[in-house]
Amino acid sequence: MQDQTIPSLWKLAAQLPPSLVESGMKSWQRINDSADRQTLTALTPSQEAETRRRIAVSDYLTEVFAARPDYLIECWQRDVINKPDYQQLLADKLTNVSTEAELLSVLRLFRNQEMSHIVWLDIGGELDVRQVVARVSALAEAAILGALNWWHSYLQAEWGTPVDDDGVPQQLYVLGMGKLGGGELNVSSDIDLIFAYPDQGKTINGRRTVANEQYFTKLGQKLVSSLNARTADGFVFRVDMRLRPYGDSGRLASNFDAFQEYYFRVGREWERYALIKAKVLNPPDEQSARLEKIIRSFVYRRYVDFSAVESLRQMKGLINREVRRKGLKNNVKLGPGGIREIEFIGQVFQLIRGGQVDELQTRSLIRLLDELRSQDFLPDIVVDELLGAYWFLRKAEHAIQEIRDEQTQALPTAELDQLRIAAMLGFEDWSDFVIALEGHRAKVHHHFHQLIASPDDEIEEDKNLQAIMGLWQSEHWDEEEALGLFECLGCQAPSKLVEAVTHIKGRLHHKPVGERGALCLAKLIPVLLKQLAPEDNAAQTFLRIGQVLETIALRTAYIELLLENQTAQKQLIRLCTASPWIADQLSHYPILLDELLDTERLYHPPNQVELKQELREHLLRIEPSDTERFLDALRQFKWAHTLRVAASDLVGTLPIMKVSDQLTYLAEALLDVAYRQAWRELTEKFGLPDGVEGASAEVAKGFAIIAYGKLGGLELGYGSDLDLVFLHAGSSQGMTSGPRSIPNHTFFIRLGQKIIQIMGVRTLTGVLYEIDTRLRPSGSSGLLVTHLEGFRKYQLEQAWTWEHQAIVRARFVAGDEALIDDFLAIRQDVLQRQRDKSQLGREVQDMRQKMMDNLGSKSKDEFHLKQDRGGMADLEFIVQYHVLAYAAEHPALLEYTDNIRILDAIGEAGLLGVDEVLVLQNAYRHYRNHGHRLALQNQSSTVDAEKFMDERAVVEAVWNNVFSH
Repeated sequence: MQDQTIPSLWKLAAQLPPSLVESGMKSWQRINDSADRQTLTALTPSQEAETRRRIAVSDYLTEVFAARPDYLIECWQRDVINKPDYQQLLADKLTNVSTEAELLSVLRLFRNQEMSHIVWLDIGGELDVRQVVARVSALAEAAILGALNWWHSYLQAEWGTPVDDDGVPQQLYVLGMGKLGGGELNVSSDIDLIFAYPDQGKTINGRRTVANEQYFTKLGQKLVSSLNARTADGFVFRVDMRLRPYGDSGRLASNFDAFQEYYFRVGREWERYALIKAKVLNPPDEQSARLEKIIRSFVYRRYVDFSAVESLRQMKGLINREVRRKGLKNNVKLGPGGIREIEFIGQVFQLIRGGQVDELQTRSLIRLLDELRSQDFLPDIVVDELLGAYWFLRKAEHAIQEIRDEQTQALPTAELDQLRIAAMLGFEDWSDFVIALEGHRAKVHHHFHQLIASPDDEIEEDKNLQAIMGLWQSEHWDEEEALGLFECLGCQAPSKLVEAVTHIKGRLHHKPVGERGALCLAKLIPVLLKQLAPEDNAAQTFLRIGQVLETIALRTAYIELLLENQTAQKQLIRLCTASPWIADQLSHYPILLDELLDTERLYHPPNQVELKQELREHLLRIEPSDTERFLDALRQFKWAHTLRVAASDLVGTLPIMKVSDQLTYLAEALLDVAYRQAWRELTEKFGLPDGVEGASAEVAKGFAIIAYGKLGGLELGYGSDLDLVFLHAGSSQGMTSGPRSIPNHTFFIRLGQKIIQIMGVRTLTGVLYEIDTRLRPSGSSGLLVTHLEGFRKYQLEQAWTWEHQAIVRARFVAGDEALIDDFLAIRQDVLQRQRDKSQLGREVQDMRQKMMDNLGSKSKDEFHLKQDRGGMADLEFIVQYHVLAYAAEHPALLEYTDNIRILDAIGEAGLLGVDEVLVLQNAYRHYRNHGHRLALQNQSSTVDAEKFMDERAVVEAVWNNVFSH
């Protein structure tokens, strides 16, 4: 695939039509008549011929070379490859300038000399479009800074140096907007600027003292005049200051505080768009960083912001009306499929997602489109077509402007100018150029319409949707009319749907949603109802969706997210239809709505390695010291991934065993991050624990997190808590190394407490997991963190049989991997002890009976999937009994901690028959699968006693067979 980020070099057509050849001859004659004969003799015949070709398409070059033939000679002599250092070249020319008149003359002659050189190289095909825009932008920056520095020195001589209240010198900061800020300026463009200075104050050490505002206003006025005023030598750049706060009526220069107050108090959506490309042109320093931070915080929102779509849509609507009013259809910038639509496509993603994806915070449209490709926001084919069109349109724009150095993007009507443009893009005639142009514009407009098309379009074309919208907005909700409308939409139980909508409308009526939110809801409700009305249980689904809408009603950005994206609408309906649990999750954590935008991601969770990588990337943009954001980020990641697992579970892209695997991998990844964060915080405060080899502030050592229960057995379900035991291997008598030194054992206890806090503290985004540490030695009365040797001693000398049953499913899940072998050795010693099988059997049965008495169902009409006879607990106890009874003879029983694979080992050892193993495994899978389904339906694990009769019978039969001896 061609790399569209590197634009083609458009060569001037090899064969010019006769009218252009004649134009070139006339232009050459004009230059020849005005030039010193000796000057042009420096050109060879081939250079003269090529000069005639290039000036044939550009009256601008003819004008410049007629006035300054030496510029033409320089074009042949100057370096083509390396971009000139415009700032240094201009600084040299300004060295001896002492008057305003001299300044204006030097700036204009410099601009003419350098711009004519750029146009010369562009027409000759010696620069590609990207190089042209980079050079023009650099030339503009040099002119701005050169004039700024000259006037700053000039005014200081009269008024002194502007300082803040602390006496720190101040300077004027210039924001380059639009294509100048993005480094993508046209060859004949105006420049949009905004002026700001850091702080209020006054000037010192001058002939008279003035306030900083007066000083910088005067400096700004002089800068604009120096660039904008037209003299006998022309102009430098046309300057537009209307983008500043309050536009033409606002101060020419604002201090940073006023600048920030304006944008955060009255700044409008279009101003966010305008500031995307804003660049501080001054050399980087502390104050320029301060100014850029103000801009970024205004432009980019921390949440997904679909309000930007409507704002850009409105802006495009204004442009379209202007296009129609002024007949600008053939404008390569503003017309359909033009440059502006490509910019809108990229910038809508910046405004919606730039606050979450730092890589999108770029001023360059080209880098932005590449990022949209790499971040999978846009497919390769779309990005390739947009980039191909962009470079073609920019070249066409330059060709239009290079004819006479006019700021226009309109295709010409004069035949000679049409031939010039076609020739500059390498076409032999105008019709071939137009065919290529329209092909590019059609692709751009298609992608633009796909992305920024209005939901109003669908409502305007459907009378039923219009009627529902009108009913919803009406103070009087006419149930009879709604009934008829829902019947027209194909609803099978329209009265139930009317009742559901009436209920949700009543609840939303009390929400202060605001004018914009109310309008978005009024548009969204009919669109959702149209999609779900024909479905089974439409009323139930709408009630669940209504639960989500109630939560997001006050957060218009989320309503707009759904309104703007049909994929999100469809997935919301699909998932809320399938699972009230998912509806609950979406209503509790609206940020999850973002996950509905990408179905490929939604229904295909990552593998274990990819999951850890995603989590690392998710946390990259968060400072570890920002505790609140860190905790929220962990929780958002958990809910997002859990939603993906649940969605995949419901549609069948994940088998039951993989569902538990995914939930287990997620818990492990989060535990690992929490452990490392806790270590970092504690070592910063107390230093490193003594006797822990290889430890540092970045490398956590000497600590192990052991998982029991469902996490240990890789069998986590939705909403499962985590059974954890913490072990350490530090010196029992050692102290930490920091100034606030504490005993090693205290350090590790605090480490465990910090991990529990990170995982278990409840924030606005919920709690990660409930943590249960009661399986540690001596239970709730024991130390939170146990030394490895103490753990060994306890397990071998004091632990009860049920604690040994629990360790069957125990495994290392996070911490210092060097301790894995130590833990496995302890587990092996414990589980391979010689035991009296009869006594073991009685103890296992007694413990099982206590569990049934306390946790089993109390009615014969009900069956608890886990706790009742024949349920999962029976099966788990059968497995645990076999490990404790036979691991000494069959070490393979210790290899795994999950019931399915331990059952495989039991079968391979001949301890149970093949048929018994298979029926137990099938029963266990059925129980777990149904348990997941019940969780997704917000139902308990108790079912009707008539269910699972076959499974219960086979489990009970094996139980009786095992424990009858």
